Amino acid sequence: MSTLPNFLVIGAGKSGTTSLAAYLDAHPEVFMAHQKEVRFFDRYWHEGLDWYAAKFAAAEGKSAVGEASPSYLQSLEAPARVAQALPGVRLIALLRNPVDRAYSGWTNAHAQGRDPRSFPDAMHDEMAGRDTVGDFRPLYLEGGRYCDLLTRWTDANPSSPLHVEWFEDLRDRPQEAFARVCGFLGVDTTHLPRNVGRVYHASHRFRWEWWRVAMLRWRLWERLPYRVAYRISALNRVRNEQEKMPAALRAELVDYFRAPNAELAAWLHRPLPADWDR
Repeated sequence: MSTLPNFLVIGAGKSGTTSLAAYLDAHPEVFMAHQKEVRFFDRYWHEGLDWYAAKFAAAEGKSAVGEASPSYLQSLEAPARVAQALPGVRLIALLRNPVDRAYSGWTNAHAQGRDPRSFPDAMHDEMAGRDTVGDFRPLYLEGGRYCDLLTRWTDANPSSPLHVEWFEDLRDRPQEAFARVCGFLGVDTTHLPRNVGRVYHASHRFRWEWWRVAMLRWRLWERLPYRVAYRISALNRVRNEQEKMPAALRAELVDYFRAPNAELAAWLHRPLPADWDR
């Protein structure tokens, strides 16, 4: 009988999902798909369920089996497909201050040459409905309207438990945040892998494009354990140094997200992290 995941990390992008996946991968009761961002439910649905199940063939004996694809959160198709293939699957959303998430997303895209615009231009373009650059559609602001995105998921998956964790807690209090995730998954909350607190996949650019392409062509992200593939990829990464966001633009974006953030807090029945309003 094929093994399928009983939990999914669905996003958000640029919010620490790579780090969380690496921490979970190091827990003895958890199996994570070797390929981070399997993206079955938004990009590879046409490959079929057997293709997806093969990603978890080695999961026997693990009580928590999952994968992390942060693009799922913004996908229009993924929620209904998950309901069809994995009814009742546990969902984990890792959310970050939407202003910082937008800036991190732009920094990454800009450094890698996918978005040549300045950050202010990118923000004002999206506010005005100009949300594409060629065939690139980053949706920096839409990706931070979390309540809209999460209700799309819960409406399509009413039997799926949802756990929302804050990026800021995973960054500042990683042991406590990781223990909460483990509790949600029903695995030992006292086991603390040595890598908990390490930052994975910070905003970066690549030294050599051929190296990145070769890893994809040889499917190293699928064939090797994630932590091994990550170490190989890390040799080709240069961390982006992020300049401070202009104060006036930050204030404008904080105001832009004020209503969506209030809606999220009311929906979750819990306060948001203190620094989300500044």
